[in-house]
Amino acid sequence: MRNNFLLIITLLLVAAKGLSQSKLGDVACVYVTTNELDSSMAFYEKLGFQKTGSNTFPVPWTQASDGSLLIMMRQDANPYIGLTYYVNDIEKVADQLEKDNIVFTQKPKDGDLIKRYYLKSPDGFNIMLASNLGAFQQPAGATMINRRINIPTNNAEYLENFVIPLLILIHQLHSGKNWAIL
Repeated sequence: MRNNFLLIITLLLVAAKGLSQSKLGDVACVYVTTNELDSSMAFYEKLGFQKTGSNTFPVPWTQASDGSLLIMMRQDANPYIGLTYYVNDIEKVADQLEKDNIVFTQKPKDGDLIKRYYLKSPDGFNIMLASNLGAFQQPAGATMINRRINIPTNNAEYLENFVIPLLILIHQLHSGKNWAIL
């Protein structure tokens, strides 16, 4: 719950500042490992997601989207959830992040087909950069990143456009209600 809240706040701040995700990668998704791909996919289908891709190479995986959010599920007994960016020029992005004093907790090994760089945010949230071999595309639907937001010019507009919707979202998260306002 805490990580979901932090992710939402981060996305709101990114949208409010008009920044793009291009510094880290070309496609962003929530990356989850699961013991059972079929049951996980069935759950997400109940939430309105559709399978957009799957394969068994190099390990069994399934990709699902609701048109705005991309979820990548990989069959693996080791639990993992985090934010993943698929990067076309992963070495260039990793080099720049290291120049910015970002420390990777794990780097790819020589010979890895898919290069992966892992890092953690100061609050422990997992972030991975993975080489994009062309199988992943960003959904075209509205997201907090590409939604047009009018930057408020006075306190009343700030309250109406940012504070009140954020308070409603926080209330819905804590009360277990749906996420319809997103």
